[in-house]
Amino acid sequence: MKKILYISYDGLTDPLGQSQILPYITGVCKKNEEFYFHIISFEKKERFTQNQRLIQNNISNYNISWHPLPYTKSPPVLSTLKDLLALKIHAKKLHKKEKFAIVHCRSYIPALIGLFLKKKYGVQFIFDMRGFWADERVDGELWNLKNPLYKFIYTFFKQKEKEYLQHADMVISLTHNAKKEMLTWDIPNLHEKKINVIPCAVDFNLFNPDNFSIEDKIRLKQELNIPKDTIILTYLGSIGTWYLLDDMLIFFRMFKAKYPNSIFLFLTNENKERILKKAKHFSIEENNLIIKYVNRNNVPHFLSVSNLGVFFIKPCFSKKASFPVKLGEFLAMKIPIVTNNIGDNMHILQNFKEKYIINNFNEMEFKNKIDDIKFNLPLTLSDELKNYLSLESGIEKYYSIYQSIDK
Repeated sequence: MKKILYISYDGLTDPLGQSQILPYITGVCKKNEEFYFHIISFEKKERFTQNQRLIQNNISNYNISWHPLPYTKSPPVLSTLKDLLALKIHAKKLHKKEKFAIVHCRSYIPALIGLFLKKKYGVQFIFDMRGFWADERVDGELWNLKNPLYKFIYTFFKQKEKEYLQHADMVISLTHNAKKEMLTWDIPNLHEKKINVIPCAVDFNLFNPDNFSIEDKIRLKQELNIPKDTIILTYLGSIGTWYLLDDMLIFFRMFKAKYPNSIFLFLTNENKERILKKAKHFSIEENNLIIKYVNRNNVPHFLSVSNLGVFFIKPCFSKKASFPVKLGEFLAMKIPIVTNNIGDNMHILQNFKEKYIINNFNEMEFKNKIDDIKFNLPLTLSDELKNYLSLESGIEKYYSIYQSIDK
């Protein structure tokens, strides 16, 4: 039995845990029963209460043991140090008992423990970076470098980033753009074959427009009180610090001026009042918005009635390494997309005809793109792109990495 310790600061009960962690691990378990995973994750109290049983049921038939730890949010910095200490104690205790062959670390904070296990015990270390995290904190204005504390933390993690990349047995990047960037950094022992690009995968069985009949769509529109001929723009996921809510609302206001029979549907767990306050600021009436949180399994049904996917991401250095989960899910549902050129967006969308790339966030650019948009065209997804984004492809890539470094 080959034992793997998987560490995530995101919770398995989070939406990302259910879409971008568990499907890969259970998929690898199906491929090889010789692998046994121990997962340490940090769980938010409310989501853990709601979804603990769901996760336990999902992993019950696999070689997976789950070790949930409580996530603490405040006070800033100190809470993270507390979580990190709990993680180190738990990981050391587990390793002494299980003797892990591999530690797979999802992002920078778990990688601190992965690097420790690598150096102290010789455990094979996978740095699954998920993005340029320290730069994201600065670009997202969460860390103000004028504050000496945040300047210290940023410098610390940038140094650790180099160590992760140097000492990891394998590195996983979400984008080719980030891989290209990292190879310019002149880091010892970092080379092209060591960096594996695995984008956020899509479950094409779940996100399949053919799963929904015309009657299903009519019924959902009736439940949402949406008139039959309405054009539905959709934003999917959290907004956080990266997604440009102001610009998306301005785009919608201009779109509605041309298409009065349109609404903006937000499928998000974001605070509803925040969105409504912004909309009011841009003279958008509340009845032109629908803001709902739906669980992952219901997202495809809501996307099935959508006519246009909209998401704008703050253009900055750190976003070279980002791959929005929503990109693949819109594509899988064959929904035309309006977005900007971030990460691998252009690489992914180059052969997808129904995309409209925003190069400048101004009204002239928005007007030109709105004039270009065509609806009711047959949308196609190439087999090559579908394979690149598929969950099966992602599972195969992770499986190959586990096989290749555990010799």
